[in-house]
Amino acid sequence: YCLIHVSCLPGLGSQPWIHVDGQHSDGVSLRCESSGWFPSPEVLWFDDQGNNLTTLSNWTVREDSKGLFSVKGQIEIIYSNNKIRCLIHNEENEQEGKLQISDEFFPKVPVGLVVSALLLGLAILVLSVLVPYSVKQRREIKGTFPSVTSPITTLLLFV
Repeated sequence: YCLIHVSCLPGLGSQPWIHVDGQHSDGVSLRCESSGWFPSPEVLWFDDQGNNLTTLSNWTVREDSKGLFSVKGQIEIIYSNNKIRCLIHNEENEQEGKLQISDEFFPKVPVGLVVSALLLGLAILVLSVLVPYSVKQRREIKGTFPSVTSPITTLLLFV
């Protein structure tokens, strides 16, 4: 008979790789990936102040044919957080990836300000068309009804 003893050694995953997935109106979408983990890891996100942002993220884990796990975490951050840390860990090990995002990725002018400026411009355009039209209409209406003025009023106007 054969006696087989299986021992599972912890697998330290690869260095997490963080990259920008896309840019959005208020910030950017980031993805953190690592592979070669055992046991299955989880992904944690932190900003430059050490605040845990994990609740704003989602992550998935996949097991390969060798029984090792790959993990992928995604998060969308707003422009105030330009330094981000991705920590991937299990009960045995942890690896950390860091990313500093250039301010050029974040909008310089708030979206609300742009929308307000556009609405103000549209209002000015509408008024610049409506006011002259209204004045013209008044003059035409006034011209169809002759004004009644007394000779004294007429005399005062010419003095």
